[in-house]
Amino acid sequence: MKIQINGTPLDFTLENEKTVGEVMAQLERACEANGMTITAVRAGGKTLSADTLDNLFAVPVTEAEDLELETISGREILALAEEKSAACAALADQLEEVPVLLQTGREKEAMAVMETFSRETEELKRLLPLLSLGSVAEENLLLDGQNPGEYLAAVFPFIGEMSGAIEQQDTVTIGDIAEYEIAPRMREIGNFLTAVVRNAGQNP
Repeated sequence: MKIQINGTPLDFTLENEKTVGEVMAQLERACEANGMTITAVRAGGKTLSADTLDNLFAVPVTEAEDLELETISGREILALAEEKSAACAALADQLEEVPVLLQTGREKEAMAVMETFSRETEELKRLLPLLSLGSVAEENLLLDGQNPGEYLAAVFPFIGEMSGAIEQQDTVTIGDIAEYEIAPRMREIGNFLTAVVRNAGQNP
């Protein structure tokens, strides 16, 4: 079994590991010791979901396909957080303009904003759980007293309402949700990420 990390072959010697899971445990410990975490696993060229990893972990190393791993460091996470803080602020501004876009017949522009919101939300779902790797004190990883992932999840019901309003072509409801429900939350997430970057390295 050959292993690559971020496209680079890993010089890895088996000791007493019998399964892929045991090998992965060793690799995860090594990554953690270097301030990194594994973000994606591919076996046989296919990216594996969390649901299929358990099956892979049980495979004997003598029968395992080659593994390709992707990792990310705390520094890279903080760089992403800074990028997303700016993206959230810009998106909040755009969301506040959705009612005007709809009122002036620019539905395509309004829908483009919602597509951007959907894409940014998916990226935030992957980023927020990794922020603790950025050497940020635990108390600085709370957003309005909540885990930031939980705060983001509070937006999801509004996405369902938005979808229903779009199907009904209810532009008033679409505009209200965008401006008064989603935009403030995106702005708060952007402010939170800015604070996370500012407080990095202050973990006692």
